[in-house]
Amino acid sequence: MLILGLDTSTSAVSAGLVRDGRIISEVFLDRGLKHNQRLLPLVERVLAEAGSCPADLDAVAVTTGPGSYTGLRIGVMTAKALAYGLGIPVVGLGTFEAIFSQAPRLSMEGTPVWVLLEGRKNQVIGGYFPGSVSQPGGNPDQRGGSETGPGFGPGLDRELCPRPGREDPGTGYLEEPVRRIALEIAAFLEEARETGRCLFVGPAALSHHAGIAGAVGKGAFFLPPSLNFPRAGQVAWLGWRGLAGGEGRDPRDIQALYFPRLSPQERPAAATED
Repeated sequence: MLILGLDTSTSAVSAGLVRDGRIISEVFLDRGLKHNQRLLPLVERVLAEAGSCPADLDAVAVTTGPGSYTGLRIGVMTAKALAYGLGIPVVGLGTFEAIFSQAPRLSMEGTPVWVLLEGRKNQVIGGYFPGSVSQPGGNPDQRGGSETGPGFGPGLDRELCPRPGREDPGTGYLEEPVRRIALEIAAFLEEARETGRCLFVGPAALSHHAGIAGAVGKGAFFLPPSLNFPRAGQVAWLGWRGLAGGEGRDPRDIQALYFPRLSPQERPAAATED
């Protein structure tokens, strides 16, 4: 089974291939935006390097957010177009979940994880995974979370929607955050100070490394830069696992989860791809 993975949910863009559970080709670029110019050439490259063509694909896996409108739309629409044309299913994966799945299993030692994305106007978009979560693929009855399941906790000043494309989060192949927040960085640092020992990962964990380390102190843990962005090879691998659990969907059912909209007063004078 050959699965194509796509990610355009952050400033980086990547494409990867998994064949029967093994990552066989991946290209990752973090050279700023312009995903619309870079994604299709990356797809062509990973297929060529694997000696394959689009007709060989069995499914497409794509990150569905949260993320910026322009970036996510490029990835999701590309995945849908390929799936429509080839008559194959799509697996949608949350950006929080994709990044979390790449993190070392410090959480198995009781260390919680904050996955942090760059929002708009100095916002941090965060997904919180408690230290008791099971590894992806574990028993769903042992999953961490509140009594009501994954959702939004206190401290949310701008509502995010539940992750689209998957109404039943209990299949167990992928952990989801038990909290999702959108906060100004100063407010998040206050919250992080109360968290104590924690692994901070994601693009915003890189850009706000000094502030987080200053707020949390010795309890703050970070990862090398390469593990702070979704990797399309990992996305394809998670899609491969998801297909085994019945996660493949009609392209029409896949939707993107965009960052909260800015008010007119918050919008920059000139719009850019973000």
